[in-house]
Amino acid sequence: AREALEEFSQPEGAQHAGPKEPVPATPASGRTKSEPPPPEGLPLGCQVTYQIQASKEQVYEYYQEQLTTHGWMLVEPPPPEETDEPVLILAQRGNFSYEVAAFAISTGPVEITIADEADVHVRVTVWESS
Repeated sequence: AREALEEFSQPEGAQHAGPKEPVPATPASGRTKSEPPPPEGLPLGCQVTYQIQASKEQVYEYYQEQLTTHGWMLVEPPPPEETDEPVLILAQRGNFSYEVAAFAISTGPVEITIADEADVHVRVTVWESS
């Protein structure tokens, strides 16, 4: 999972919100709020997080290009235009899954239009599918 995660770099301007090295993690798409966390010592994959000044759509476009160039098959449709929802990208290659979740960060009482660039929190997780 780590090798797949490090196959290409994060977009230019990414400022790591956590460790620069991948850390053990579980994918966001495979869990629900009612589901208990996995047992300790059994991480499903690796994860990096960072913030970037861009739109969620720009993050989506970057990863769509990188993933398809590196042989990943996208399994989620493109995000709807102008949404407040997080952008979620899910791709698969062999026994591995690659997930990118991009969330807009609220910067205070001033409302930013969706088309504007703003700070976006990005979480990238790669895990071996069972």
